[in-house]
Order: sequence, then C-alpha cells, then structure tokens
Amino acid sequence: MAEAQFASGNLEEARQNIQRAIISRDDVADYFILLGRIELQSGKLPSAFNAYSRALDLQADNLEVLQAIAELGLQTDRLQEAEEAADRMLLLSPGSTRAMLVKGFLAIEANRLDDARRYAGLIFAQDPTDEGGAILSARLQALDGDFAGAAETALRTIEAVGDTEALNATLLEIYRAQGNAAGMRGIFPKIVSAAGENARYQLDYVNFLYKTGDVAGARSEALKVIKAQPNDSSLHQSLRQIFLEYDPEPLGDTQRAFFASSGTRATQISFAKLYLDTAQYDKARSMLARPAGEGALEAKALMARIALGQKQDKEADALVTSVLAADPRNPDALIARAIRRLAAGKIDAALKDANIVVSDAPQEYGGYAALANAHFAKGSKVRAQQVFERGIDFLPQSELLAELCPSSEHLAQVAA
Repeated sequence: MAEAQFASGNLEEARQNIQRAIISRDDVADYFILLGRIELQSGKLPSAFNAYSRALDLQADNLEVLQAIAELGLQTDRLQEAEEAADRMLLLSPGSTRAMLVKGFLAIEANRLDDARRYAGLIFAQDPTDEGGAILSARLQALDGDFAGAAETALRTIEAVGDTEALNATLLEIYRAQGNAAGMRGIFPKIVSAAGENARYQLDYVNFLYKTGDVAGARSEALKVIKAQPNDSSLHQSLRQIFLEYDPEPLGDTQRAFFASSGTRATQISFAKLYLDTAQYDKARSMLARPAGEGALEAKALMARIALGQKQDKEADALVTSVLAADPRNPDALIARAIRRLAAGKIDAALKDANIVVSDAPQEYGGYAALANAHFAKGSKVRAQQVFERGIDFLPQSELLAELCPSSEHLAQVAA
C-alpha cells in the first residue's frame, strides 16, 4: 500500500504506512529503502539519509542504497559516510560515474583539486556530455578563476542534453561569481520555474531584482511567492527582510486593500510587521483589522505595539492585558508591556518581561532592544551593550537591530 501511495504522490500517507510496517518488522531493508525514497521526494534530506543508513545495515552491497548514502552524505555534510559509500560503489561497479562525481566533489571539499580533475576526466571519458561531469568540471574552472570557461562548459552541456535544474543552478553561480548580472537575469526565470515550491531561488531572484534596480520586477516576483505559499510564515519572514532592506512599501493601495480583506492570516501578520517596523502605523493597523477583529492573539499583540507607536497608551494597555490573560508569554505583548513599564520607571518589571522575550523568541529584535534599554535605565551600560551584541550575533541580517548601535546615545532608544 505504501509503495502505491508513494507512486501516486501521496507522500504523507505513504510515510505513515511504511513507518507502521517498520514498527512491525525492522529487519526488512526494502521498508527502509522505500522510506528513504519518500523522505528524499519530500525534500527531507537528513531523514532520507537516516533511512538509507538503516537499509545499508541490512544490505551492505545494495547499489541504490550506497548511491543514496554517497549523494545524501555529500549534501548533508556526512562526508566520511559519503566517501565510504562511494568507494564501495566503485568496488562493486568500477565505472559508476555517479560515484566518481561524489568522489570529485569530496576532493574539492578537501582541496585536492588534482584528484577532482582526475575524476572529472574519468567521467568525461565515458560520456563527454555527462551532466555531473560538466558541473564538476565547471566548478573546477571557476575555482581556477576561469569563469568564461566554466560558463562555456555548462552552456555546451545544456546545448547537448537540454536545460536541467542542476546545470542552470551551476550556471547561475558562475554568473554570480563573475558579476554577470545579464547572465543571471537570463537564467533566473528558468530556475525559478523549475524550482516549484522551493523558496530558496524565488527569494534569491527577488533579492537580485531589487539589487539590480528592477523594483517593479521584484515586487511582481514577490507577489508570486506570496500567492504561491500564502501560509508559510518562515518564507514571509525572509521576504520581509528583503522588503526592509530595499522596499518598505512594496504594495500599492489596491494590493494592500486586497491582502487586508482577503489575504491569509500569515500574510496579514507579515505585512503588519513590515509596516510596524517601518513606522507606517496606519497601514499596519489596517492590515490587522480583520484578524484582530476575529480575536487572533498575535494580531492583537501587534496592535498593542502599533498603538504604542501612535502614542495610544490606553489602547495599548488594554490590548496587552487582554492578550497576556490568554497567553502570558506572548512576545509582542511583553515587549509592549516592557516599554510601558520602563516609561513608568518600573525597571525591574521591564527587565523581567524583556528577558522572557529574548529567551522565548530570540528572533524578535524588539526583545533585545527592550532589554538593553531596561539595563541602560538601570545604569548598566555594559549589560546593555552586551544585550545588543548578543542580538546582533543572533540576528546578523537585522538592519533594525544594527541601527540601534551599542553607544550611550543610542542605547537609550526604545523600539516600539
């Protein structure tokens, strides 16, 4: 049943059924092989590696298992296991180009470039158009500084075998290292189209378009990302960092109204955070009107911080009280309360609130700002600076935190 579900693309039910089979019998290699295939198809590379490792314990000479261990080990930094599996493959099948490819990349990792070139040569001796051999060879040329030659190797292979995700990704990185913006612009759409829901390249493309001055193109691609994965909070957070760097108002009035009325809660919360962080309080408030009206605690807590930004202290206090009654450790509500307590001279209470935020939500820059300001108000500039440094270590890409540099004139700032 699990195998049929996997074949039909029903990965979750296939996973559940094969895991039940493994609980009943944990000495059947085929069960772990199927689990490995499921996890690999799901993009869960460490889990796939573990499943294939269990299969290897039961079938030490299975070439599919050895190949999976070699390739997944390379991708998940299990380099010793990858090397051992590739060596075993070459003993069993001396002409295995995929094993040679793993050995070549492992040689690059170990800075044994002559060995890597030897493996590239062995691969090409079997097939001059081998995709893996071309990628390995192009990588070596790029390491030698021959970016034009590396690009030519990738393009020649694409001409011979057609576009593949791996070849296009290799070409992108060559163009990036070369500083070839025109080349990157040409290859990015192909990669994004082939990547499906893989947000890595989508976000990379949005960032590239902003960086090269194509604001309209970047906004268009960003909206595609949001519409494709409207409930992915992690993706929204990454996108928000790009907006903060390049484009604090990425939406037109019509788009903003659409998301405020019809967007998912994750989308509304994300844009509200963007507008809060850029002091566009009215826009933040409008984005939260629906979820806050529906009683969503996250929205009400953010609304409290917005109210503070607008000097609506009584509204902020009421919202904080309501949220913390239901969720005593809500980070946004605690940040708002810490700010209010600090303003009232209740420094120890503010420290307590801010410490909880930094502990529970280390990704929230406002917690570090509130804690540092509380230490500064208590007279401990050293502790305040330590908090900022800790925050910058955890959030090295946070422009908002970095702007609050640890000097005496800035440590007194309070982030709403």
